[in-house]
Amino acid sequence: MPYVSATKTTSITVQAVTITLSNITKPDGTAITWAKQGDSVQFRGTIYIDTTGWGGVPVDIYMGDSATSTPTKIASGTSVSGGGFTIDWTVSYGLGCTTKYFRAYHPGTGTWSNALSLKIAFNTDITVATNKTVYAPGESMTISGSLKYAKSSATDWVALAGRTVSLQILKDTTVVWSGTATTGSDGSYSVTTTAPTTAGSYTVQATYAGEGLAVAGAVAIAPVGIAPVGIPPALSDVLPMLVAIGVPLALAYAESKRLIK
Repeated sequence: MPYVSATKTTSITVQAVTITLSNITKPDGTAITWAKQGDSVQFRGTIYIDTTGWGGVPVDIYMGDSATSTPTKIASGTSVSGGGFTIDWTVSYGLGCTTKYFRAYHPGTGTWSNALSLKIAFNTDITVATNKTVYAPGESMTISGSLKYAKSSATDWVALAGRTVSLQILKDTTVVWSGTATTGSDGSYSVTTTAPTTAGSYTVQATYAGEGLAVAGAVAIAPVGIAPVGIPPALSDVLPMLVAIGVPLALAYAESKRLIK
């Protein structure tokens, strides 16, 4: 039995999907250009279907060595009503001292976002100590410490050699002495100077400014006291505490003599 051919047409629309990765932020929403290993960061953006925000769809975050290199998936999330998404990620150890590029991806349509870069920094730790806690005015003072960085884990501290450490002696917020030291192969540093010539309590501060970042580095402090000339050693040992609680030096000395009797 013969049949004639038949044709009918209908129309469909394929909507365009776009993703915009707007910024990388701290958990409080502050935009960042760098983060250190172990930091919590968030990727924020919007996915659209045509010009309408597309909620309730999966979004993945990928990381690569450049804006166009083959990336690796590091995090996933779901867009909310209006198409916005916020996806959390903890910066992995082992990524320090590099720049990585991040893109958002919609797995259902194979749509990629623009790329954003983020510098990844090693976390650093600095210590500072003095050879004594109480000095006579102008007495020789040794300031020492060490500088390390977390290489492959939060507890894998490795010496950071050949770096400049800035040192200061402060009276409240006023700098009364400043200098620098360079760390050795074991990350340690040491410098000898003279104690301030005015009696009182001081703070010794060591700072490593960091490298390659707008703001970074590490700070350590140590308290020291300068005893007035003629105060017995026994009282000199407790002088920083007496000054710290606001007891006038003359009254503190008189009270100590009364108690010794």
